[in-house]
Amino acid sequence: MEILSEPVRKPHKARLSKSRKKKSWRKFSNVADVEEFLDEEREDARTGGPLYEKKDSDLFLIDDVKPDLPPSSRKSSHKSPAAVSQPSEISLWKDLKCFRGITGNRVPEKAKPHGNVSLDVNSKQLKRTVEILNQRKTEKVRRAENKAKKAAAEQEAVNERGADPVFNRNLWASNSDKDKVDQRQAAITKSAGLPPTLRLKKASGFTAVELPHPGSSYNPAETDHADLIAIATAHAAKVAAEDAKLAVFSVKRNRSDKSAAETWMEEMEEGLPNTSTEPTDETVIKRESDEDTDDDVKGAVGKERKTNKIRKREKLQDDKTKKRSELKRKRIRDNEVYSVKKIMKEIKVKEAADSKKALLRKAKIEDPKRVKKLGLVKFVEPEVDVKLKEDIEDNLRRLKPEGSLFVDRYKSLQRRNILEPRKRQRVKRTYKLKKYQIEGRKMDEA
Repeated sequence: MEILSEPVRKPHKARLSKSRKKKSWRKFSNVADVEEFLDEEREDARTGGPLYEKKDSDLFLIDDVKPDLPPSSRKSSHKSPAAVSQPSEISLWKDLKCFRGITGNRVPEKAKPHGNVSLDVNSKQLKRTVEILNQRKTEKVRRAENKAKKAAAEQEAVNERGADPVFNRNLWASNSDKDKVDQRQAAITKSAGLPPTLRLKKASGFTAVELPHPGSSYNPAETDHADLIAIATAHAAKVAAEDAKLAVFSVKRNRSDKSAAETWMEEMEEGLPNTSTEPTDETVIKRESDEDTDDDVKGAVGKERKTNKIRKREKLQDDKTKKRSELKRKRIRDNEVYSVKKIMKEIKVKEAADSKKALLRKAKIEDPKRVKKLGLVKFVEPEVDVKLKEDIEDNLRRLKPEGSLFVDRYKSLQRRNILEPRKRQRVKRTYKLKKYQIEGRKMDEA
């Protein structure tokens, strides 16, 4: 049985260039060893020959000069060999701590006083420092004591709530008992973590609960009741004027829409054949006007052409007119130079008016009692709650209150820029709701 073996492949031989010039030799030949040899030759030429040809005296220098050292002020029997053999140039560095540690001339530093060691408090500055440190220490101790007391109070409150979870304390207890309960509640309740911008700044200058007008009492004085009626009347008149203005606008809009619809209908009906066979007066007049227009068109076609003489005369007339208008404009522009004072006065008046408007706008923005526009809907002042003389009952049992407390609080939140005014959104179907009958669930018609 013959065993087939793979043929032995010869190693790849580098491709030789077809060109036999010197440029191809450098490109396809490895000359790295030649370049290295040439670099060594250049280096030897710069340094005065190769190193193996030089003598030891040329390469090395023996230092046999003894340095002149100053006498040491410190008496010590032990001398480091490094200190003896230091050269004269190093004397410049002898003041450095790092160098003294290396050479053996290290000077020990003075030990710093420990915290428990008493300080020399003769100077005022040291006395003040000691006082500040003592104050800080007492303050730290006081904070720790307060924290422990607070934790104990919270734990006590938790224990009491767990022992008696039902709220059964006496509301009509004495003041001392109430103070105890308030302290316990204050220990449990935590302050709200609001930022200073919201905690310190009020949203509006209005008070949370405004006092009602004296005339709104169930037994008001006659003058107070008259003042309240006057305020309500002025508010109602203002609302009526706004409604009337809107009504006039809506009427004008309806009229314009109606006229537009009628015009559109007339335009659409034009050109339609008339049902009556007899010609009416309108059709006769229309035919006559059409005939007149046809005659005018025919006459316009037969008019004579303008001659060159007429055209030149008209051109001269146009040039004169243009020249007169240009002279007039120039005269007006020249006269404006003499009215500079008047123009400057008008500019000053306008600037004063603009600055006044800006001040008024700024004062309006900075007004603490300004109702801001927080949403798309504008805030509307509620109607004044008032009762007429004939509506006031002489008996308090039969007297019905005017207005709503819930609406009053809601409007107060809107007036104080806490809630944005809103409109009630009603769901309106665009298309009629479709009803489907499911098979198997058909109900019998009654």
